[in-house]
Amino acid sequence: MEAGFDRYLKCQDMGRKSVYCCPSYAGEFRTQWSPRTYGMNSFLREPPDIAYPQCLNYPTGITGIRQSRIKAPSSTILLYEGMPANSGNPLGEGYVYRCGNWTCVRGFYSIAQVHWQNADKPWHRSFNNYLMCDGHVVAMPPEKYGSFPGPTSPANNLWYAQRLR
Repeated sequence: MEAGFDRYLKCQDMGRKSVYCCPSYAGEFRTQWSPRTYGMNSFLREPPDIAYPQCLNYPTGITGIRQSRIKAPSSTILLYEGMPANSGNPLGEGYVYRCGNWTCVRGFYSIAQVHWQNADKPWHRSFNNYLMCDGHVVAMPPEKYGSFPGPTSPANNLWYAQRLR
């Protein structure tokens, strides 16, 4: 996320004041990576809709896809609010995965997780913010562990760029 966007936003070294960080995050950032609380939808790679880490087996697997390849930009997640690591996590306190899927969204888990801060609680009461590929922001509850089998139909598909569309 830093390399692609930061050359335009120029805020990588702003710490928690960066646009990569939700202003409501009160925790610490003790990690080797720049502070962020948002992650990018990992299915938006070339080729699209291949889960991490299998996507890394492709020569172009770490590049983003063209917007024209996203069949429904207004209903496809680009960025989500992730789960920061706690102080005992080897990735460092405050670390949020750069890319992920619904399992990386804060509030996905039904109970607290050992290595992640508030993994069972969404960021804003019962909602998280999601930036969609067309640029608008949606506040909605996260999918929940145990009740969300993953995108299985067009009715619950907000993660895939082309699959099930």
